Amino acid sequence: MFLRKRRSGGKNDLKKAIGLIFMLYATVLAGQCWDGVQGGTVSAVGLRQDGTIWTWGLDDNGQLGTAESGNALYPSPSDGGPGWLSVSMQRHCIIALKSDGTIWGWGLNQYGQATGDVGEASVVVPTQIGTNQDWQQVIAGSNQSYAIRTDGTLWGWGDNTEGELGTGNYNAAGVPTQIGTASWLSIATGMHHIVGIQNNGTLWAWGLDSNGQLGNGSAVNTVTNTPQQIDAGTWIAVAAGGAHSLALRSDLTLWSWGNNNSGELGLGVSTPYIYVPTQVGTGNNWVQISAGFQHTLGLKSDGSLWSWGGNANGQLGLGNTDFQNLPMRVGVDNNWVKIAAGTLSSFAMKSDNSIWAWGLNAQGQLGDGTTQDRYVPTNVTCELLSSPDRTNPQVTFYPNPATTDVHIHGLEQLDGIKVEIVDITGRKVHSGTSAHIRLENLPRGVYIMKITADTKQVCKKFVKS
Repeated sequence: MFLRKRRSGGKNDLKKAIGLIFMLYATVLAGQCWDGVQGGTVSAVGLRQDGTIWTWGLDDNGQLGTAESGNALYPSPSDGGPGWLSVSMQRHCIIALKSDGTIWGWGLNQYGQATGDVGEASVVVPTQIGTNQDWQQVIAGSNQSYAIRTDGTLWGWGDNTEGELGTGNYNAAGVPTQIGTASWLSIATGMHHIVGIQNNGTLWAWGLDSNGQLGNGSAVNTVTNTPQQIDAGTWIAVAAGGAHSLALRSDLTLWSWGNNNSGELGLGVSTPYIYVPTQVGTGNNWVQISAGFQHTLGLKSDGSLWSWGGNANGQLGLGNTDFQNLPMRVGVDNNWVKIAAGTLSSFAMKSDNSIWAWGLNAQGQLGDGTTQDRYVPTNVTCELLSSPDRTNPQVTFYPNPATTDVHIHGLEQLDGIKVEIVDITGRKVHSGTSAHIRLENLPRGVYIMKITADTKQVCKKFVKS
């Protein structure tokens, strides 16, 4: 789409056309571009329907996935372009799957968890892990990463201090290493433990068992370095928190075990530890579960959202900071479709493909442009074009529309300036530190200019005509 200047009407027609462009893009894109979201400790990642990955929050280990470091209070596109199928994040590392079956990682790489190679402490851009093209699922761990191939085999790499890799030893793995020979449906990773479901529906766990999180009935602080079966029933989904675990049976009943000091098991009891899977209530309409450090999110078949456990930062989304040891409904909406618990924050997606966040926000990990904790679900802007005009009156630029050049004024008020321009697909088309930007190589269209300095961000729309 581009602007064509009419013979009559002049500037007024041009202004109307620009306004129409902004209105149309805002209408089409607002709240309709997300496909999923994952929360880490200090940052978060979202996958858009166009196959691009966007990140926000603290960038202390390169987990935002851009060549240039810098925190982001709003979603910003990571490097790597489109073509992503899924993405997983825990703590400071992101693992993602591309449509060609390859897997990639970035962020903290202390144990090789981001790249399968311990050569660098952190990786700031998406980096391919191995050369295989037959991966179908990726799961980020605490200091490990996991992936499942199309044949159902499970592979892990990274730290193995507590037997988290399930390889029968405690040796770190610098490359993806197969975990047994079984075929797996899915796994979930906690702080130092893993729960998983094999393709036959059986439930398994391994790693650190400090609080009964392995569900094997043991009350002794032990470590299991190979997958151990918990139950032979038919299970369909698992979740793992700091030291608690949950699973869904095929009859849609919910079960939990492990640490319960903050009520994260949802059993309505004050017992600090539960050593075997125990049913949560009597309902049989649970369809999704997700666990944070000491809180849990659940989604029911009617589209309602529920939470329980620790709530010091409002991560339960109930409008307060009181912990809950029974599932509590979050709001009254019935259009939730996906949930993702971060360490001390929470994320969820609605059926209109909008994502919402609440809880700890000290590093901007909620993506709402602030560092203020949120006690109720708060919308995370889907597209810079539909976000508020976050303008510092001391910083202006002209002309707009532009043809060959854009000049920025007021930068003398800010230190450490970085100027980025992204197009309507989220692709970064310019990055630099100059207040004078040449536009000859940009096609006609609508763009966002983002000016970052320390913790300040200025975002403005402009048109290349």
